[in-house]
Amino acid sequence: MEEIKSSNCSIKKIGEIIAKDIGMSTKILQMANSAFFGFSQTIGSAGHAVEVLGLDTIRAMVLTYHIFSEFDKTKIKGFSIDILWNHCMNTGALALKIAKSEKMDVRSQQSAFTAGLVHDIGLLIVAQNFPDQLQEALSLAHDKHIELWRAEEEIFHASHGAVGAYLLGLWGLPDPIVETVAYHHCPGEHVELGFCHLTVVHVAHVLENELNHSSLNPVPAVFDEVYLKELGVWDHLPRWRKICNNLDQEIKDD
Repeated sequence: MEEIKSSNCSIKKIGEIIAKDIGMSTKILQMANSAFFGFSQTIGSAGHAVEVLGLDTIRAMVLTYHIFSEFDKTKIKGFSIDILWNHCMNTGALALKIAKSEKMDVRSQQSAFTAGLVHDIGLLIVAQNFPDQLQEALSLAHDKHIELWRAEEEIFHASHGAVGAYLLGLWGLPDPIVETVAYHHCPGEHVELGFCHLTVVHVAHVLENELNHSSLNPVPAVFDEVYLKELGVWDHLPRWRKICNNLDQEIKDD
């Protein structure tokens, strides 16, 4: 992270640093060569991965891997670290695909992937540090048939989106990514209404949850319909859902 933040950072040096951690380099190469990105060439080294993926994406991968690897697998009924990992990976990949389909610029596509990758990182932080409260929130969400983030706000007056955004802000991630993490459940509450990677990640999160619904969310995530209609993209959903189904099949075949 210090090298990435450096004003004269070296892609070669970043690759060398990542390569020193066998687990991290293996995971990054696995993702770089997966259906998530669809590169025609094989990515054979950490340095090559940094070069083709870009610093923002690599930073998100490193942070995500680090947080997940530090998790001690605290036993919480209805919580699975593996399911959460897959959800984050799939949401990031789907956000990238949707951003490309909407012809967003390359930087915005990378931001969409990064934000999708880390969008639920706050849930992991809450599970690690407040397992009893999270267990209570899961039970409340099930009993009242409400989304988990709403139950969290009732239990400890903050959602995992807010927790994740606060942490990523401390770590110096760009404001648009921090804001996307904070509002990925409720994009209509963001002060700036406009199609951006917040829109893309919100849609990707809900579609992935629809396809691979799990006990992480006792009640499936829902679209902010008013927000999407105000943006004039509500009728894009069938096309986005098709992208989601195709990606899911690609990942299964990978």
